[in-house]
Amino acid sequence: MRFTLVLLTVLVVASFANVLGTYGGDARLFIDNPDVIFAYPGTIGNFQFARVTSTSGYTLGYFGGLMDIDGATWGGLHNHNGNMLSVLYHGGDFGIIAEVDYSTATIADTVGSLKDDNMAIALTFGMEMDLIGDYTDIAVGINYASPKGTLTVGDVETVTEEPVMGFGVSLRGHDEGALFNLFPIISVGYVSDGLKLTYDDSVTYDESETVISFSAGAGMNKMLADDTHFIAGVFLNFRQEASSVEDSDAKMSIDIIDCHGGIKQQLISWLSLRAGLTAVTNYTKEGDADADIGTAFTSDFGLGFNLANWSLEATIAEDFLHYGPNAISGYEGELLGEIELTYTF
Repeated sequence: MRFTLVLLTVLVVASFANVLGTYGGDARLFIDNPDVIFAYPGTIGNFQFARVTSTSGYTLGYFGGLMDIDGATWGGLHNHNGNMLSVLYHGGDFGIIAEVDYSTATIADTVGSLKDDNMAIALTFGMEMDLIGDYTDIAVGINYASPKGTLTVGDVETVTEEPVMGFGVSLRGHDEGALFNLFPIISVGYVSDGLKLTYDDSVTYDESETVISFSAGAGMNKMLADDTHFIAGVFLNFRQEASSVEDSDAKMSIDIIDCHGGIKQQLISWLSLRAGLTAVTNYTKEGDADADIGTAFTSDFGLGFNLANWSLEATIAEDFLHYGPNAISGYEGELLGEIELTYTF
């Protein structure tokens, strides 16, 4: 039995993701877009905006924004990842993001309850460099989490020990004149979760886990016409998990091919339509067991409304696409999955 108290992934996925900005499923395929500021913080200085997002059910997801103050860009973001607060800064050609997360919760489980008390900090640094093509985004991030939880199962208590540490690097070259104008796109991540369970009799069981990840690919970000924005990309993703748990086998996961495509069409001056498709063929092998190979497809659709400096964007809920409106199917699903309001300064 394993309880994961903290899971932090550095620079693998942009965590401040516009609900529609990732049409096609991968924010790394965008340039000059605020969705990528967490993956490539060197671009923070390109944006000034305030944003509020509601998640499914229309509950508040996160809010925050960026503003230029005396030539430097400052910003903040709350609750983009649990209870985390992020402070963003950009000066010159570099950007810095500092994050802190503190949470206390009691989680019920079928065999007991977990009192979870977490403290996590993270720091990400990024800059634009004249390295590949027109410019290169490069970023480095580290995180440190100190989980202190007590798991109660009957009369037995266990206490978590050891911190969770993570490290990540991302790089993306941009060459406007190339067919794949985003190349290479590379991300490397390392997470060490030193979970140990100490029972009342002082016997300690090591359930530490190490995760190594690597992703490489290329993509294109093109305006096919004045009102038609197209993105596409293909990646190879590798993930290796090794656990210290007795009789636990190492697990390897490879996305042999990870394809993304998306298009945004400006229908009229105040209305746009976005659509995306992702196809992933994955190879997974755990220990000596037979490998599992499968292909999965996902799609997303959305609408965008623009008026002056305001934009309102919303995803169309997947269930609504499958079942249709209540008047036709009788299914009481919501039309919109997420809603986001942005004001650009």
